[in-house]
Amino acid sequence: MKTKEEYMESLRKLKPKVYVDGRLIESIPDEPSLIPGVNNVGLTYEYAQKPEYKDLFLAKSSITGNEISVFCYLPQNAEDVFQWIKMMRLLGREAGCIMRDAGTDGLKTTFVATYETDKKYGTEYHKRFKEFVKYVEEEDLTVTAVLSDVWGDRSKRPHEQADLDLSLRVVEKRNDGVVVRGMKGPITTSPFSQELLVTPTKALKKEDADWAIAFAAPANAEGIKFLAKPASSSPDSGAPLSSKYAPAECVIVFDDVFVPWERVFMCGETEFAGRLAELFTTFHRLTCGSACKAGMADVMIGAAVCMAEYNGLDALRVGHLKEKLTDLIVIGESMWACGVAGAYQSTILEPGIAYPDPVFANIGKLLCGMHSCDEYRIVLDFAGGLGWGIPQVASLEHPDIKKYVDKYFKGRADLPAQDRIKMLRLVEDLKYLKSRTSLSSKCSWWRLGRGNEDYAVQSL
Repeated sequence: MKTKEEYMESLRKLKPKVYVDGRLIESIPDEPSLIPGVNNVGLTYEYAQKPEYKDLFLAKSSITGNEISVFCYLPQNAEDVFQWIKMMRLLGREAGCIMRDAGTDGLKTTFVATYETDKKYGTEYHKRFKEFVKYVEEEDLTVTAVLSDVWGDRSKRPHEQADLDLSLRVVEKRNDGVVVRGMKGPITTSPFSQELLVTPTKALKKEDADWAIAFAAPANAEGIKFLAKPASSSPDSGAPLSSKYAPAECVIVFDDVFVPWERVFMCGETEFAGRLAELFTTFHRLTCGSACKAGMADVMIGAAVCMAEYNGLDALRVGHLKEKLTDLIVIGESMWACGVAGAYQSTILEPGIAYPDPVFANIGKLLCGMHSCDEYRIVLDFAGGLGWGIPQVASLEHPDIKKYVDKYFKGRADLPAQDRIKMLRLVEDLKYLKSRTSLSSKCSWWRLGRGNEDYAVQSL
């Protein structure tokens, strides 16, 4: 398995075409605005090297029997799913959103969908995909799931668009593979990944066969271009989380990209496009809503208690603060409870993948989206008015200003002003991270089956 340093070096050698601020950058790990994203993915490699976290970050491959990273692993049972969400909650406490998770959820999704497609049509997609997974496991690669299309006119289906390239499609089929064209976005992890796992983003009709395409492509494949928008917090901003671990949003251009057949996992089987989206939704909403966001809730609880202490208050003794702290705990543990229930009510899908309960997975994500603003509002109450208006680091450290900072930013007399400022920066940073969560949580309705019942779950 790779170390963080080996992961970074692999990105340097890969040299994908990434554009930032109108510049084609030379090296992703050496671009200051992208370092937080490299650190975010790098954290998963760091933890896998720690002996004390071996049980959470390592697993035995169901394909080769070798020890591999849990980020390359296909869960076999409910305990595996629970191990996954425990690991994600741990990382969520340190870095918030862990970008490598979407690619892992994409691996699980495509493993099931290719099997089901082969079962109906006698194709060889699953055999091809199994070889791809084996390669990812052996090389300990970061994969990003590439789903969202840019859509175009949303009142029309892909084949009805004035420009047929507005959803990614096959433009040529050859004896040795296919050529694809289009744009996908926003895809958060993509500038920091070695492999792109591209799938349809929604259900398709027979007329949309050219858009029913799933494949894997290395990030440096000819014709792939990344247009990245780095996090708003720079490494020297003083923001304790987003300056160190924040992702970068990205759209990906596929300009007549050739994909060999051995890396094609769907090509025209429109009835399985919706199945891919459905499977991914469940896997990823369990990960995102119930696991890493529960870890972020832990950080918010700690920040609230610490902020009260710096302001000279005991959060467990002041009535209204104790009530608000209870609300924070209820929100975080409710999301987590959905994750635990979703994990332990997993079913085993052919060809042997543990599939979390879709109802609990979606409810966990619903709670996350519903209460993101509530969580931050509560933490801001603990911080007071400075929780969102702390001046920039450079201003606070200016020689003409520093004496006022040390005097007026003090809370409790026995605690340094700088410590209180650091905590205020964390509260401010949590606003950025939580607002990003809310904005990325799209509202949609999914018909979900469990047993003989149907559930309509609004997921935010």
